[in-house]
Amino acid sequence: MGRFLRTIVLWYFYSGLVLGFIVWVSYVWGFNAAVSADVPMAERLKAMLNIQPIIAPEIGTRVIAWGPSLAIWASTPNGDSFGKWLAPGAYVRRLPPAR
Repeated sequence: MGRFLRTIVLWYFYSGLVLGFIVWVSYVWGFNAAVSADVPMAERLKAMLNIQPIIAPEIGTRVIAWGPSLAIWASTPNGDSFGKWLAPGAYVRRLPPAR
């Protein structure tokens, strides 16, 4: 029984890591898609590093508690789509250019 339980816990944790990575990639991709093309690459990278502490709690939650999060999403009537649950950063709107 111990080996079976260990396998389930490892499977849950590794699945959480994959889902956390998907969330992180969605935020990085969404951020780069939302920033104007006029922004230099060095500024983009600096800003991308600055948003990491902001998105870290959501990524950590997805890694640790993706099962309950998925259950809450599934039980919410008229909630967000599965895509928005899985990759919320992909739904970032384009920012207006700075003046």
